[in-house]
Amino acid sequence: MRECKALLAVLALTLAAGCAAGSPPVFKGGGQPTIGGEGGGGGAGGGGGGSGACAYEMPCPDGALFCAEDTLAVCQYQPSGIAVDATNIYWANWDESTGMLMKMPLLGGTPTTLASGLSVGPNIAVDATNVYWTDDGYFDGMVRKVPIAGGSPTILADGLMFPSGIAVDATSVYWANGNGGTVMKVSIDGGVPVVLVSGESNPVDIVIDASNIYWTNHSGVRMAPIAGGAPVTLASDQQDPRGIAVDANNVYWTNLNPPNSTVMKVPIAGGAPVMLASGQGSTERIVVDATDVYWTIYEYPIGAVMKVPIAGGIPVTVASVISPEGLAVNATSLYTTNTAVGVVGRITK
Repeated sequence: MRECKALLAVLALTLAAGCAAGSPPVFKGGGQPTIGGEGGGGGAGGGGGGSGACAYEMPCPDGALFCAEDTLAVCQYQPSGIAVDATNIYWANWDESTGMLMKMPLLGGTPTTLASGLSVGPNIAVDATNVYWTDDGYFDGMVRKVPIAGGSPTILADGLMFPSGIAVDATSVYWANGNGGTVMKVSIDGGVPVVLVSGESNPVDIVIDASNIYWTNHSGVRMAPIAGGAPVTLASDQQDPRGIAVDANNVYWTNLNPPNSTVMKVPIAGGAPVMLASGQGSTERIVVDATDVYWTIYEYPIGAVMKVPIAGGIPVTVASVISPEGLAVNATSLYTTNTAVGVVGRITK
């Protein structure tokens, strides 16, 4: 508890130095989330150790900066990956051995711990029944799931080498092994994992559609059929590609090369890559909806969530946000995890 308050005090001083004070964001739901809590699932709690209520007001810079984000959960421990469905937000509190998988109603409320004692990485996915995630590890990484309603976690694959990225469809869970150089899948009910592609150079993130799996690696963007088949290179000679997203026509990704990071797209059918934004900071996560591409700039004290039309145009700042790590989107809002300050937030599009 003291650690959380100390971090917030530093944050308040940092922001106060450069911004006029405003009204704090509204906490959604019935009071402040609690922090602490152990156990496998089903209990209310937050992320970070200690116990009791974490009561504070987030400092709010002037205008459309931090106030552009509604604060949904506070005092989480290094929240990272995030996903949404029609009812809830899910996120991972990232740690080597005491990480937690959390959920919370979309409109706010008290966070619920679905699983704890994890080496959870920044990668989660959700379907109608379960939440899926990767556990970090050089030779002992795992892909696991837990019911949305709560229950015991199930191991779907283990013995993995730094699994990264995760996606799920009606039959399978997909991921990449960053150090193993493979792209894999396994049935959502468990079974023998299948290697879809091998010999990749440090695959980083993945995304799927009905037919294909797409991933970023050390210097490019690739795709392969989810049923199995030869991989195809969509873009090469890229500078440290990171997050990846897909719609019906294009694949989108970020190239991490601050202060000259870029946001790119390429047709699924193949063609020349197109630059949508340049001169960006530490670009990380990326998502897409019917009209726009959104990405995070992970910087402290003030990073940003940005957007640009999928057809191209002038990038604009959706919200200035402290160290945004995870990013998810639905029809009305963007949802972020803010690692440095332990916040889960919502931004109206």
